[in-house]
Amino acid sequence: HRDLHSFPTRRSSDLAYRIPHPQAANWFTNQLERPYPLVIHPFRREGNGYSRILAAVPVNGAPIELERWLPVPPGRVWTALVDPAQAGTWLAGSATIVPELGGAYELGWQPGTPGHHSTAGCRITTVAAPRYLAFTWRGPDELSSLMNEGDPPPPPTHVTFSLSPGDGGTRLRLRHTGFGPGADWARARVMHERAWGICLDNLVAFLAGHPLPRPWTD
Repeated sequence: HRDLHSFPTRRSSDLAYRIPHPQAANWFTNQLERPYPLVIHPFRREGNGYSRILAAVPVNGAPIELERWLPVPPGRVWTALVDPAQAGTWLAGSATIVPELGGAYELGWQPGTPGHHSTAGCRITTVAAPRYLAFTWRGPDELSSLMNEGDPPPPPTHVTFSLSPGDGGTRLRLRHTGFGPGADWARARVMHERAWGICLDNLVAFLAGHPLPRPWTD
């Protein structure tokens, strides 16, 4: 999947005139046609008079979308998503899951301190076994002031797992929505995209009976 250094950057179209080279201006114009807006860091003047485009991240609430193919039927993947003992292995260090509408979907990464680094209070918003599971999401402690706190607090972000049979196994799609605009939300999105990638790699190994690439109990 894409990471922090995969994207060129912009702040708004009014910066296009600051790019002195025609090719750079054409590059910038092309970015305006991308399906997501981008954030730009300040331009830096090079020795030859050109400006350099610095690293970028996607912003404005672009969802995280990841996909994995799993060589097991949807029912087996579903069980790994909703069984607390299984989800508390590959997805987190502990899990409290009640697989019904409004039921808890609470994950913890520090079992000794359940109020920290957890999704305490998150609830299932869609449950349709073995095809769809969706739940609200709580940001980690380091993003709490952005994602969880305020007066009123911001709406929670939202995670959806979609399962469909295909190629003799299951196509799993993860979609995480609700990210806001700006650099802080962009960093939160990058952090979550990387974390979800780790979780899905864990799920692939877990269902295959292999050691997890990233055990949460370490």
